[in-house]
Amino acid sequence: MGVDFKAPSIQTDKIHTFSYFFESKEDKAFGDAEYDKDSKITKNCHLPFENESFEVVTLLAVLEHLNYPLDMLREIARVLKPNGILLLTVPSHLAKPVLEFLAYRLKIVSEAEIRDHKRYYNKKDLCSLISQTPSLALHKHNYFQLGMNNFAIIHKIYKER
Repeated sequence: MGVDFKAPSIQTDKIHTFSYFFESKEDKAFGDAEYDKDSKITKNCHLPFENESFEVVTLLAVLEHLNYPLDMLREIARVLKPNGILLLTVPSHLAKPVLEFLAYRLKIVSEAEIRDHKRYYNKKDLCSLISQTPSLALHKHNYFQLGMNNFAIIHKIYKER
């Protein structure tokens, strides 16, 4: 399963993608170009899947857009099978000035998307967030793109009942 609110709907024998709004603003879709920071953010904290449905979940450049990233991680832990894997990317603190320059000065990156970033992460930030979801554990972390982005492999810890 991949999580992204801008995913096109595609269905094949093995792949099914769809858009899902984990958070939304009243009367507006989350991520709207007319983003209003004063709008009330509401949570839709339930992915429409059974418990332990997926072996792998990808969350690529999504977490930084969420007001409630911990709720997303908990929900992913719920839908991951035992020993399942979460592949995660998020921009690092180093990326903020670069992305803002590309968006606001050079106009080659969407201003709305950069304005929508709620936070940037380093390894310590990710470890802290992941530690608040007891069934998840950081397996591997690397920086890529000259340290501008984090890549993490996170496992769902299998515990016998």
